[in-house]
Amino acid sequence: MSKIVCVDFDGVIHSYASGWKGEDTVADSHVPGAFDWLESLLDDEELKPVVYSSCNGIEAMRQWFLGHGFKRLDELEFADKKPPAFVIVDDRAILFDGHFTPPALIKKFVPWNKRGDSGWKMVRDGKGDYHAYWNGMEVGGVCELRLEVKRGPYHQASTTKAFFVIEVDDVEVIGND
Repeated sequence: MSKIVCVDFDGVIHSYASGWKGEDTVADSHVPGAFDWLESLLDDEELKPVVYSSCNGIEAMRQWFLGHGFKRLDELEFADKKPPAFVIVDDRAILFDGHFTPPALIKKFVPWNKRGDSGWKMVRDGKGDYHAYWNGMEVGGVCELRLEVKRGPYHQASTTKAFFVIEVDDVEVIGND
């Protein structure tokens, strides 16, 4: 049995740059790479993409795909609501990782197509420390770091502030003093 990949139509497949224009109107072109990506999902027998929209009807989505030259429309499944899925791909979602996102950060959420940049933002707080945000969520900051470099007869040690970005699922502490 294939795992359902629930794919949001608005903002993931079509750019949704113009916003909502009515249930039967899809005003924008596709997101670059969307068709190739959908085809790669269709090619993977363990996955089953199901396209849904909270804004547009199924017939409007089908007509949009036809009008934009998607060749494998007969293989694509559509839903009028989010189906029970293995994973959901949506441009307006915050990944829940066991920690609840504070309301202040939720209010700062900006979808990828409205950011105008990579989504990264550096903020300097009142203490002069920097914090990194990606899509409105803090993912990095400043910490005290002691660095020792030993190479041949040379040895240099210093303590400094270092910027870090959290990118790993598992961290192993090798040494601590």
